[in-house]
Amino acid sequence: MRIGKKILSAPWRGLKSLTSMVYSGGYGISRLILPASVRRLQAQVGDGTNSSVVMAPLLWIARNFPEAPPALWSLSSKGEEEPVPPDHLLLRLLSRPNEYMDGATLWHATLIDWYASGNAYWLKIRNKNGVVRELWYCPSFLIDPKGTSTEFITHYEYRPGAEIKELDPEDVIHFRYGI
Repeated sequence: MRIGKKILSAPWRGLKSLTSMVYSGGYGISRLILPASVRRLQAQVGDGTNSSVVMAPLLWIARNFPEAPPALWSLSSKGEEEPVPPDHLLLRLLSRPNEYMDGATLWHATLIDWYASGNAYWLKIRNKNGVVRELWYCPSFLIDPKGTSTEFITHYEYRPGAEIKELDPEDVIHFRYGI
């Protein structure tokens, strides 16, 4: 009889520990069932990056993704794929996107943002001849795609501070999870 009570109470004890571990206020089962509580919880949780349960797998993905080096392939005249030499501009940019970060750091930030928000962005910095010389990660909360009823994306609104800058879609790499 004692063993049965212990087994039945164990799941509830675990649920209480789990909910109070991540969120300081803790939420009982009854508060989670109510529609208003769902809205409160969503406002508190946000994109989930404050939760160790969410961040553990995201950090694992971000750490392990760069282990596979980027490769570029082209089609030969016979229709066969051939590797492009590693000194190609794109491959050099992906290994050292700008003077402050390496390729692994760029991918790390990009993947976490992409999985957490569904969008990730890189900004292209061009030289005076229009050639892309740098890639910069841009947090998804600083940039929004804008369009019209006839054109899906006309520009991006970038908010690095109090000002809003309009960016041409040619200067933004937008990783989307779905549409």
